[in-house]
Amino acid sequence: MNPAQLLAEARAALARGELDAADAVLRPLLDDAPGDAEAWRLDGAVALARGQLPQAMQRITRALKLDARNVEAWCELAALYLATGQPAQAFTAASRATTLAPELARGWTLAGMALDAQGSHREAAGAFELALGAGDASALNHANLASARLADGGLPRAEAAARRACDVDPAQAAGWLVLGSVLAAGKRAADAAEAFRQAIARDP
Repeated sequence: MNPAQLLAEARAALARGELDAADAVLRPLLDDAPGDAEAWRLDGAVALARGQLPQAMQRITRALKLDARNVEAWCELAALYLATGQPAQAFTAASRATTLAPELARGWTLAGMALDAQGSHREAAGAFELALGAGDASALNHANLASARLADGGLPRAEAAARRACDVDPAQAAGWLVLGSVLAAGKRAADAAEAFRQAIARDP
């Protein structure tokens, strides 16, 4: 296999959550091509998925030193900063990703999460909406949008986003949980209790 095929194999393994398989592909690739930014980015993503945060930081920053236009590496860095409780730095990294590739939904999602963590809920909702426009119509993104709208005080729009999250993937707890919070804020106790029961049934 050539390097491009090996990178594709590592990406696919990572997407499936098969971290050992991704690592098995990346180790010899990095030995043979230590200047491959994307290989380091993927290696950092594997470390991040394992919770190995110092190693993730080292590998992701190395990827960016090799290629400062690697959009996914900026996204990985933003996710890493969020994981370590540094939302301002996460927003800076996510903003680099959205500047380089405004059509990439992940950058907007991470920017929204960083803004929300800093209390900028209205701006966070705007970022989540841009992620939706860029193609991230996942239940989790709708739930994130609902949560930001709730924190900003917009109950009707928060409820609409929460219900959309439940419609997109009824098996996910996140949509039901935020829907319960929205309904509780609107003094609809019985409906809120039912939404919370649905959330608990999916994630005890």
